[in-house]
Amino acid sequence: MDMVTYRVAIPGENGGMGLTMPYLATLTGLGERRAERAIRDLKKAGIITVHPICKKLEDATYKGLAAIRAVSKHFFAALGLLDWLKHEQRKATERKIQREEKKRRKELAHIQMAINAAKPKAAAPVKRTGTMTPIKDRIAALRAPLGPPPD
Repeated sequence: MDMVTYRVAIPGENGGMGLTMPYLATLTGLGERRAERAIRDLKKAGIITVHPICKKLEDATYKGLAAIRAVSKHFFAALGLLDWLKHEQRKATERKIQREEKKRRKELAHIQMAINAAKPKAAAPVKRTGTMTPIKDRIAALRAPLGPPPD
């Protein structure tokens, strides 16, 4: 269950998020028809909400996909777990914000790398050898007094 949205789902490889009725029936050990009646009863009791999803096909027909099911917070209140739910939901929201912030920082880093790659490269610094005097020493020598004037 996603603690932020209360959705109950398993992410699929094709982007689908819902649980199919045959999967729920197998998971619970019920027949498919009995699982459908159980879901209907849970909907009537207000324990879950079901949002059916369909996809339009090329021949103007529709294909039903796994519905999105969400557990009501009233269910947790009836079990005496509402305070726990609020605590866990707060933690899940913080984790989600942290993941989004990390993703944003990563995207900004990629942009910065692209900008840096597009900049012209500066010339490599000249490597000094032991025989050359650093420029600061040369300037200081030029500014030094020359001594007494000649007679």
